[in-house]
Amino acid sequence: MSKRATVAESLTGMANLRLNRDDKDEILSKAMIHGFKARKEALDAEEDALAVRCHSLIYSKKVRDFIDTVPAGWVKEIHPKNGKHRDAYENSLIVQIGHEVVYLNLHTSTLRVKQGRGTVLGVIEDQKIIDRYRALVAEREKLEEERGRAHNSLSALLERVRTLRQLAEAWPEGKDFYSHLKPRASGVPMITISALNAALGLSAEGGGGSKNGAVEALAA
Repeated sequence: MSKRATVAESLTGMANLRLNRDDKDEILSKAMIHGFKARKEALDAEEDALAVRCHSLIYSKKVRDFIDTVPAGWVKEIHPKNGKHRDAYENSLIVQIGHEVVYLNLHTSTLRVKQGRGTVLGVIEDQKIIDRYRALVAEREKLEEERGRAHNSLSALLERVRTLRQLAEAWPEGKDFYSHLKPRASGVPMITISALNAALGLSAEGGGGSKNGAVEALAA
């Protein structure tokens, strides 16, 4: 038995589950996180470390220690990029690396600087820092390109399938992203034929009620 058939068979009772838009979006999100989250976090950590290093090159330890003693509000603080701080000027250390002015985002560190909002902190001419920054940019671009291709490919696959069985047969390797799906209640109550007839003032055909006295039901 092929891997595709094996995965589809393992989803007994779920194979005919129709995938709605929420299901497909969830599968896509889980897959993207699995494939790219760790790499993105590693690049975020490198960017944070690079920002801290640039800060230390521009401000001597004596100056940094002094800035740390100044009461809050008297110097500018650059905060990690998170839910509370989304402004580029609040999250970024603005420096000139080589001939390029860049915004280095902070992800875990908080830095204090003397300059105000939107001010270039200083110029970094250290070739090691320049090379390190260029390597970071190249890796981010590579990650975004790979993520974009994977996102488009999976989106196209999800658009082609309607049921869980079809997805399992087409993409058994992705089982971890969809095997958790559960059957959903329709949200529409079952209606017996006799109750429907009564509600509409209709008499059963032939006057005998449902065939063989059985209850027929309509479901959404």
